[in-house]
Amino acid sequence: MRKLLTVIIAITSLGASYAFGDASFQGVGGAYYNTYSHANGISANGSTVIGRSGHLTLGVWWGWRWTEEGGYQGLPSLPVGRFSSNGIAAQSADGGVMVGYTRSQYSNNSACFWVGPEYNVQSLGVGGGASGVSADGSVIIGNANAIGAFRWTQATGVVALGNSLTSATAISADGSVIVGQVGYEAFRWSAATGMVMLGGLPGVPGPNYSRVSHVSSDGSVIVGRSPTSGEAYRWTAATGMVGLGFTGAVDDINSDGSVIVGTANQEALRWTAATGPVSLGLLPGVVAIDARVVSNDGSIIVGRCFTEDLGQVAWVWDQVNGMRFLQNVLVNDFGLDLTGWNLQVANDISADGQKIVGLGTNPDGYSEGWVATIPALTTSVAGSVTANCPAPNTGLASIMIDLYEQGTGDLVISVLTDVDGNYLIEDLTPGDYIVTGIIPLSFDVIEDEVPITLAGGATEIVDFSLTCIVIDSLPPGLIHTLSSAYWKGQVGKLLKGKIRDIDAATLCGYLDMIAGHFNSNVINQVVVYEPPTSGVCMDKLLVAGDLLNARGDSAEVAKARKQLMALLLNVASGKLSQTAIISVDGATVSQAITYCDNIIDDPNGDYHLARDICKEINKNQEVAAGVIDLGTENIAYKQAEIPLTFSLVQNYPNPFNPTTEISFSLPSAADVKLEIYNIMGQRVTTLVNERLEAGEHIVQWDGSEAASGVYFYRLQTDDFVGTKKMILLK
Repeated sequence: MRKLLTVIIAITSLGASYAFGDASFQGVGGAYYNTYSHANGISANGSTVIGRSGHLTLGVWWGWRWTEEGGYQGLPSLPVGRFSSNGIAAQSADGGVMVGYTRSQYSNNSACFWVGPEYNVQSLGVGGGASGVSADGSVIIGNANAIGAFRWTQATGVVALGNSLTSATAISADGSVIVGQVGYEAFRWSAATGMVMLGGLPGVPGPNYSRVSHVSSDGSVIVGRSPTSGEAYRWTAATGMVGLGFTGAVDDINSDGSVIVGTANQEALRWTAATGPVSLGLLPGVVAIDARVVSNDGSIIVGRCFTEDLGQVAWVWDQVNGMRFLQNVLVNDFGLDLTGWNLQVANDISADGQKIVGLGTNPDGYSEGWVATIPALTTSVAGSVTANCPAPNTGLASIMIDLYEQGTGDLVISVLTDVDGNYLIEDLTPGDYIVTGIIPLSFDVIEDEVPITLAGGATEIVDFSLTCIVIDSLPPGLIHTLSSAYWKGQVGKLLKGKIRDIDAATLCGYLDMIAGHFNSNVINQVVVYEPPTSGVCMDKLLVAGDLLNARGDSAEVAKARKQLMALLLNVASGKLSQTAIISVDGATVSQAITYCDNIIDDPNGDYHLARDICKEINKNQEVAAGVIDLGTENIAYKQAEIPLTFSLVQNYPNPFNPTTEISFSLPSAADVKLEIYNIMGQRVTTLVNERLEAGEHIVQWDGSEAASGVYFYRLQTDDFVGTKKMILLK
């Protein structure tokens, strides 16, 4: 039995560093005498800047777009008369579609959009203006003079959402949800529900007034403010309308609705569920601040402030450096020469937070739009692996630390701890990861897979504090097992063309053993690993990798399969005997496998229980009494008997159309080549050309592309050559 001490996993944040790459700054909008130019928005992917220019004397204005490839392009107006003007309200994620309005000196606005390589203008057929567009550009919303809020698609044309009192404010990225106003009350519209009124903040006296300002990418979170009390709110279907604890404007929301930025009492605020509203701080000489927009992950915010001597000044905030004047960042941190420029307002930011657009005065004194690029703040993971023996906080050297992407399960990098037990992984892209420590034998840890989110340039600290396992005795037949993290690490390395402890041929041999002697057992088929039809070792590793990467918010059944897969690998590799006693009341490994497999196969099974049973066994822990049903049959999942000689079996079926199976046996591991020849002696295809483990092997040939006739299949190793005939009959 083992005596376990407390395990601590600590996660904290440290300072930031910038990614390699150059910052840049560019004036856009073509400002000149008696004109002005403002950059108002940037596409989510950062490729397209949109803005507005105007002539101070003529009183006309026009929208424009700017790209690095095409430079400044003024957008055409509809033919609505003399002195026509236009304006852009929004654009698609890639900048391919822009929406807004056109008008002339003697006519009302007309809703329109611009699309195509030449950005031709097209009317939506209603007076008013378009106010928003879905990420892919297929759904446009706006407000028409006669019908109020509308939704447009190519298939439906303009469709009114309500009456002339409605107005559409924002649209979700996928175009499925529209939010806006009916008089003084906010609404949420979807095709499934129609228009649903959101009411007002609970506890606020008077009518159910509410103003809406933004919606999350999937339409599940809506933010705005109460015109009665002035308090900002956040709405979801589950919570209804909930006050955010500050009175003021809601300026933006990040993509998933978890971060909200606003302005209250002349200060910019950042709200999350964990922190509530938090002031972003004040800069020297600043008398008032307002926020404008936030990046998709909520880590970067931009806006403007008002100073005593400079007037309006653009600022940028991130989680590590706090609020700073944007111009100072570009000049002091990156050495850009902005002599003569005064960056006044930051209006928008790309989804990744690296490109910022706004307005200012150029060296000639004219008002001009601009776009600035700031290299991404890289993120890092650092930490240590320590144990409580032989002395407390003893650093463990050469411990493997793996970093995986959440979701895909891809292995990003592996590092070893140094002589003091410390490790560092640098230059990582912000995102969600899993940090895994490959725990050595004779040590234990409560959790060897730690999920983390890297954002805003912070360094996450993930420490693994291990406990030494004091072994009084091991149950009969029990050999030290290896955790799912260990097997995942082995597979991850091999998929990247590297070897940690086990080579690909050996690990694929274990997988073949699992498939041959667990999947097809007569009494109970344990089908966790399903081998690929290709029979290729790399494809087998991909299947195993998918099973071993189930974690995080994966379904509980996937987590159970992951631990059972690791248990099967421990058995197939000889680390664990099927007859080993692994519970206090005498259950065997075989019973545990059967019991957990039956749970997993049950649509209503307790998958969490199956996961925990297998996980405890994989970590050399004894399962408590009464957990595994002792009435579970002890099945001998026999390992393959190694053939005494080479053999090549007649294909089946034969004749065949169009597929057949070819079987052969190897008494020892060998480099194998299996080829198909036609009756003229010409090679048609090579089915196998790799090193295979000892045992029985089955390979399928698909003759769909071959003509009817006689063919020969030839098996060749260093010690054996065999040929047999088969007939393809179509």
